[in-house]
Amino acid sequence: MKRGRLLIGVCIVSALVAAVAVTMWPQRDMQGLAYEGRRDFQVGEYLVQIETRPASPGLGDHGPALVIVNTEQGQVQIDSVFERDKGMDVRPAYVSHRGLDAHPALDLVIWLPRNGKELVATRYVSSADGRLHTLDKPLSETHDLSSSLFL
Repeated sequence: MKRGRLLIGVCIVSALVAAVAVTMWPQRDMQGLAYEGRRDFQVGEYLVQIETRPASPGLGDHGPALVIVNTEQGQVQIDSVFERDKGMDVRPAYVSHRGLDAHPALDLVIWLPRNGKELVATRYVSSADGRLHTLDKPLSETHDLSSSLFL
């Protein structure tokens, strides 16, 4: 009888540890957005649209870009860069889904390229209210942006 209770206790503890590990594991669904285009995202109950485009048309394969985020609160324009020459595939913006606030649904994190090797996120759309928020502490990840194979 004691052995059965011990086995049940070990199973319960193992399940709890696994559940905590899964919820704390970062989401790896990074997606690069088009150099020029619009995408709709469902964030919780809210529809969010992100548009990407060169800041000055006709600059060629690299230069400044605009990331325009349309949410429940209106439109916000974010400055970025892009590069699609010399073996590079640096998109103006990347997105991923992560749990950043207390709401159970995942939030939409907006990542911008920096130095051709790093993605930095300073803003996210909350699944709780559908609004664009600024992170207290920016997120940063290193990727090989010479191709879009990591997406």
